[in-house]
Amino acid sequence: MKAMKPEFKDAAIATSKNGWMNDELTQDWITAVYGKFAFAKRMLVWDSYKCHISDAVKKHLLNFNTLMAVIPGGCTKYIQAPDVCWNKPFKDHLRESYEDWMENGEKFYTKGGNLKAPSKRVIVSWVISSWNRLSADHIRDSFQVCGLNLPLDGSEDSKIHCMKGGGTCTPALALLKLRRLTDAMETLTMDEEDDEEEEKNEIVIYDSEDDENRNSDFGSDSDSEDLMEPDA
Repeated sequence: MKAMKPEFKDAAIATSKNGWMNDELTQDWITAVYGKFAFAKRMLVWDSYKCHISDAVKKHLLNFNTLMAVIPGGCTKYIQAPDVCWNKPFKDHLRESYEDWMENGEKFYTKGGNLKAPSKRVIVSWVISSWNRLSADHIRDSFQVCGLNLPLDGSEDSKIHCMKGGGTCTPALALLKLRRLTDAMETLTMDEEDDEEEEKNEIVIYDSEDDENRNSDFGSDSDSEDLMEPDA
């Protein structure tokens, strides 16, 4: 696999002994793919697979100015962009590449005459080709479809696919609107209470200033008595 890295510069190539992601591979992915290309704080949204939420990975993410959001188990089919939008076309492209290889590709056989699996180089080339066939607009739109980068005022909540009419979670749209309204009312109430408290503080300050002004205008009680005495 190491020998292929210079050959495939468009892909980050890594392996594990059992073929599953682990803490080490996840940290490698964060460093090599996710990277530090942005100066602003970012949010990384992914599922609750164990290597996504391990202490080692959380600590590693601290170096990347990133907030992590975890999709609860059972909810990836609703709000995880790859699952909802582009995993299927990506896998469809992979299958097309495999079927084309079966018909036209160079093949090798075991001594017993069994077909060998395609080489790792061939598989990596399929992955890169399948990824490049996905449009940037499709991937960008998938985040809106899953409600991950919509306006906070709720003006585009209707774009969330599972909340559309006839969708899996249609009633959730009404609940979301109600929650936004409740939050807005609570914020308004807090602002009004802050304004009232500020007004009370201003009244106290003005009273203190009026007292000081009176003292400066009229002087002390003894001075007033001297002014009222008749001339000798």
